[in-house]
Amino acid sequence: MNYILINHIAIVGLGNIGRRHLRLVREFLPRIKITIVRSTEEGKAVSDEKIADDIVYSLQDAIESGVQAAVIATPALFHLSQTSELMRAGVHILVEKPLSDTMNGINELIEAHKKSGVVGLVGYCLRHDSAAKQ
Repeated sequence: MNYILINHIAIVGLGNIGRRHLRLVREFLPRIKITIVRSTEEGKAVSDEKIADDIVYSLQDAIESGVQAAVIATPALFHLSQTSELMRAGVHILVEKPLSDTMNGINELIEAHKKSGVVGLVGYCLRHDSAAKQ
């Protein structure tokens, strides 16, 4: 089995799920560098800034900062474009469910994934819950 050593991760989106990922990454991987990717300075929480090492305002800035992996926790309509952009840059991805709000663009994402060779995962914590399965 091949392992990937990740030293720098981005958290894209800081709603409830993004903040939870931010807190848990810092708790379980205290030495990893965390970059927050925000869309604006509105709603900025001081606690987020204390946990993160850096804050940027675009995916390109995150890529240029050297992130190796990213958690995408933005609204679903942004998931495909953000995931594809990061994958094309060689960034490993965990995208929160749903993968998208549409099937348009799925084939392009699959191609980006194949060409990049990165790990791409969709997080869905209820997938084993019997009620969610029904």
